[in-house]
Amino acid sequence: MNKGFFILISRQLNYSFNIIVLLIFASSCATKKIAIQTECFSIQTSGYVTVSIWNPSKGSSYKLTNARKDAVRSLLFSGLSGSENCQIQPKILRSISEEENFSKIQKDFFSNGGDWSKFTRSSSLNDPPPKSIENPNWKVYNIEIAKQDLRLYLERREVIKSLSNGF
Repeated sequence: MNKGFFILISRQLNYSFNIIVLLIFASSCATKKIAIQTECFSIQTSGYVTVSIWNPSKGSSYKLTNARKDAVRSLLFSGLSGSENCQIQPKILRSISEEENFSKIQKDFFSNGGDWSKFTRSSSLNDPPPKSIENPNWKVYNIEIAKQDLRLYLERREVIKSLSNGF
């Protein structure tokens, strides 16, 4: 066998090895999804929606402040599943452009003392927990969110379009 063949094989193996290392590194740096579980608990005539929320990965160590932020985040980005007392609540940020607009204010909005806290009021532990919960020892909170006020806030900041726009 000639020397050029071994050099070519050596380079190919080195290249393949580098690709494998790069893929392993990239997969280890992938963003970690938070396993927040939410459902609409009730809707009030005053424009508030009550969200039942829990975090299976945190279990009984899930903090109230995190639950309040996560409830607002869920309503914005994913909406809420329905329950016996409440219909499905669609997400507020309904398009990619609205999500991009929100990304411009997101850091300040969710900061400590940020505007997110203006849209939640009473919060309590849900006792008994929803039937869909796997472990009765997990902390499950009921968080009230001023959905209409949150929507108006986002409209004024031109993050989303008014619901009456185009009618």
